[in-house]
Amino acid sequence: MGSDVYADENKMGVMPVGKLLFTMAAPLTVSLMVQALYNVIDSLFLSHLGENVLAAISLAATVQNFMSSMAAGLGVGANALVTSYLGKRDREKASEAALCGIWIEFVCMLFFFFAGLFLVKQYFLFQTDHPEIVGYGTAYLRICMAGSLGMFGEIIFERLLQSAGKTVCTMITQGTGAVVNILLDAALIFGVPGILPAMGIRGAAAATVCGQWIAMGLALWLNVRENRELSFRLKGFRPSHDMTAAILRVGIPSAVAGSVGSFMFFLLNRLIASFSTTALAVFGIYNRLQHFILTPMIGITNSVVSVSAYNYGARKKKRITDTFRWGMIYGSVMMTFAAFCFLLFPEAIMAPFHPTEEMLAVGIPIFRIVEFTFVFSPLSMINCSLFQGLGNGGYSLVVTVARQILIRVPLAYLFALSGDLSLVWYCWPVSEVCSDLISLALLRRMYKKVLCAQKT
Repeated sequence: MGSDVYADENKMGVMPVGKLLFTMAAPLTVSLMVQALYNVIDSLFLSHLGENVLAAISLAATVQNFMSSMAAGLGVGANALVTSYLGKRDREKASEAALCGIWIEFVCMLFFFFAGLFLVKQYFLFQTDHPEIVGYGTAYLRICMAGSLGMFGEIIFERLLQSAGKTVCTMITQGTGAVVNILLDAALIFGVPGILPAMGIRGAAAATVCGQWIAMGLALWLNVRENRELSFRLKGFRPSHDMTAAILRVGIPSAVAGSVGSFMFFLLNRLIASFSTTALAVFGIYNRLQHFILTPMIGITNSVVSVSAYNYGARKKKRITDTFRWGMIYGSVMMTFAAFCFLLFPEAIMAPFHPTEEMLAVGIPIFRIVEFTFVFSPLSMINCSLFQGLGNGGYSLVVTVARQILIRVPLAYLFALSGDLSLVWYCWPVSEVCSDLISLALLRRMYKKVLCAQKT
């Protein structure tokens, strides 16, 4: 009876599922889209500097995504431990776990800091021997990695706000950081006559770092001011081995799952660079646009995780199946619309990036082939979210690794043997269909073993 009363008080147990998913996903989507938008605007501004600059940031994006995946994964581990202690009403342990999470993020940041100082040039030389791309990329990524404390700090402090239910605060910090980045981009890249010199690609990196540091400072301030659940007193603090292990047990698998995409792009960047720097530049534009387009799906999938997890605990089988159905409806509508835009208007989509004729010749086939991926992607993404919500993150990791590493990368190298660059892009829709089939098989297995045990 107690659980029924609690369900009556929680919208995840009573609100119509279609409305619930929309209201939960909308704020997160807006926040994510603002963040993704500044990556697109970075590319728009830098496109004025030439395609070699675009190629450089395409290669740099792999490392940036890896850093953010590591920071986010460790943040998930800290969030889980802090939340578990808060659920037990042990604020002292929760505060200690929060400080331990901050310490782990700081140690991880130090690794990237020193790698940024000493290994960045070698990273670019490993992928291309084009001196201009190596020079641009080294200048850009070295600043981003040396200033990565802002990103690691922003992520952990936002996760601590989430652990106390302060989701609106995280929207404020993410939005503020993105807006600062966007405002500084033009000023630092092109300069302000009589005030600031033009910094070129270094200006784009500096704008990114400034946005992250300001967001980190704001997130820290909001934790101190609004997060009454936690105390951030450092006096007497020593990292606990048990807490560190608990955070890493959850955080490392999450970081690995997030890093799979970075490893895939690292391999594919090397392959595409062997064709031409133009192809690499266009690939970088597509990746940033794709990230922006997928943000509504990410908002939906995050909501599917929460709603399915809650109703699994409440033993409400119908609401779980409704969550899957509505997630597929929303996801399919959004991604089909995006696919039609890429199919019908590839030139218009590329136009703001000042493409040359050669870039258009490479880019139009990319957009028209890869857009089929959007149509097929909702099924595997919703299934993976359902797996996580029902307590089996391993299934989600299997689908992700299969799609991005075991299927997509080998197919790309196989198609590249033909010498026809346009064939390489078919690895996207083919791998997406394969991952859909894998996720359906796993969903059927989970349905029999987990959902059929639900009595309501």
